Amino acid sequence: MPRAKIAMTLERALLRRLDHLVCGHLFANRSQAIQQAVSEKLDRLDRTRLAREFSSHSTRRSDDAPGRNPRISWPDAAPLPPSPPGPDTMGMPLAHRRFTVDEYYRMAEVGILGPDDRVELLDGEIVEMSPIGARHAATVTRLQRLFERLAGHGAIVRVQQPVRLDPYSEPEPDIALVRPRADFYAEAHPTPGDVLLIVEVADTSLRSDRHRKLPTYARARIPDVWLVDLSTDRVEQNREPRGDAYAERQILGPEATLTPLLLPDVAIRVGELF
Repeated sequence: MPRAKIAMTLERALLRRLDHLVCGHLFANRSQAIQQAVSEKLDRLDRTRLAREFSSHSTRRSDDAPGRNPRISWPDAAPLPPSPPGPDTMGMPLAHRRFTVDEYYRMAEVGILGPDDRVELLDGEIVEMSPIGARHAATVTRLQRLFERLAGHGAIVRVQQPVRLDPYSEPEPDIALVRPRADFYAEAHPTPGDVLLIVEVADTSLRSDRHRKLPTYARARIPDVWLVDLSTDRVEQNREPRGDAYAERQILGPEATLTPLLLPDVAIRVGELF
């Protein structure tokens, strides 16, 4: 059998098996065991050769992939260390392999992740995002209007769109202010050097945003991250990334004024956000 046909046959068999394993979803906070099973299956194949062979014979478009991005080289990025093994529900240790952004896109291309799945990639894990309630949505829209009016041509305001932090993380923050670019990032999603400010609106997601997303943003050296806490009508401002944390953290009430670190001419009273 020609080499290309063998690759196609292996690809189809792999995808059938993946569909069976994931039952339509790969959510890190639900199924670490599923991610392990998928990892083991992928590791048995030469994924680089298989992808090269398959891509030359496939006419499938990737417009519905989560990031719709070409591959980006990260010469200075070191791979994340593996997560420590943890026990499953039977007490057996589970190894853990992280997915790359390219593998994440591939899962969307072949239908493992659907266009309606609200997920993002954080540190190599596919994480389900919390549902967006009415107040959350209204706050995001209010922030968008404020930043578009106050920042003007000094920044592009992106709403719940991907930011590629490194080869293992592509979150979709509620608001990202990025440096102006003539193509509006049509060629590739913003990377850390493009980001001026990230804002996450939190209600039920506060714990996840603080303990999962903030360390990811800090490792990527995002200079300024705001957590808008809808449960207290306060904003947590985080600056000076060091390792996986921020050295400067302030909690500001309704009468305080917020100014983005890299947009000093923009001033917003916290009470305007609620």
